[in-house]
Amino acid sequence: MSAQVTITNLPAAGSLTGSEIVPIVQNGQTVRTTTSAIGLSGGVTSVATGTGLTGGPITTTGTISIANTAVTAGSYTLANITVNAQGQITAASNGSVAGGVTTLSGGATGLTPATATAGAVTLAGTLNVANGGTGQTTSGAAFNALSPVTSTGDLIVGNGANSATRLGIGTNGYVLTVSGGTAVWAASAGGGGVTTFSGGTTGLTPSSATSGAIALAGTLAVANGGTGVTASSGANSVALRDANNNITANAYFNGFTSVAASGTLITLTVASTPVYLISGSGGQIIKLPDATTLPLGTIFSFNNNQSSGAITVNNNSSTLVVSVPSGGYTTVVLIANGTAAGTWDRHDQSPSNVSWSTNTFDYPGSITSATWNGVIVATNRGGTGTAYGVTGGTF
Repeated sequence: MSAQVTITNLPAAGSLTGSEIVPIVQNGQTVRTTTSAIGLSGGVTSVATGTGLTGGPITTTGTISIANTAVTAGSYTLANITVNAQGQITAASNGSVAGGVTTLSGGATGLTPATATAGAVTLAGTLNVANGGTGQTTSGAAFNALSPVTSTGDLIVGNGANSATRLGIGTNGYVLTVSGGTAVWAASAGGGGVTTFSGGTTGLTPSSATSGAIALAGTLAVANGGTGVTASSGANSVALRDANNNITANAYFNGFTSVAASGTLITLTVASTPVYLISGSGGQIIKLPDATTLPLGTIFSFNNNQSSGAITVNNNSSTLVVSVPSGGYTTVVLIANGTAAGTWDRHDQSPSNVSWSTNTFDYPGSITSATWNGVIVATNRGGTGTAYGVTGGTF
């Protein structure tokens, strides 16, 4: 080119053949190419506008617009509209409910409108069985409403997938069994049941048959938790009270404890033996049980067999009840058990060196405290037979 010319001042080109040479910038430098290489030939030469559109045809530049319809822009309620073949709304207006629900009834379903029968409607009531409900408002009543049971003793059995039917109560003595793939009542064939019955070593035996309906008789043995007797039968039998709550036996042997005297306190409990013998010497202190744990009439006996020394018996509060001297034998009886100390009644028996009979009394010791009753001792009893005393050596 002989001079610089602005591109916009160049004359317009005609139709391109594809062989025209044009400059382009590639990788930072200006190079040449042809119009066919960059796709500038054989392209769209004109754009026309169809139905409802304006602005065409466009051969170079231009604007395509959609034509306005007669519809006013805005919002419509329950709109009535008209749409043309191009999908345009050509007419629109507000609508109204026509032919809608005016009233509502639950019919035979059991359901009724809780409030209005028009507008916003809320249903209430109980759906009937015929309409897929139970017709009831509690689970028990609902089950009974759907149950096929009609009589006492009926059973519900399946008779297919998701299906049930009623099986009436069977005949007395019949058993539930299977026949033809379903449950039925039938007479017992006896197979698999108890064929014979024995009481073994229990002492019980069948009173009648050993099969079928069996009734037991006999007396349950001690080894099986019974008494083995229906009445006391003597030695080695279970003791039974008579009609007056009494038990009779040859002898009852109380527990017995023998200990040597020591300086250690012996404390008795409700589980202690009731008879104690103390040997040795030096004395022994024994504390009685808590009286509130004992029944009235409880008896403890203390035999002092020491060569010297007393048995000191205290109540549960450590208060003296009795001091049993050497050779003595004392019994204490609980007569009140409202407190731990209780009230104990003591009774002394004669020591081993005393003996008496109908007409004699022998005691080799000394009487340290006694009151004479004033009766004259007869001559045949070792006395003088007179009440006179001795004066100056003369009766």
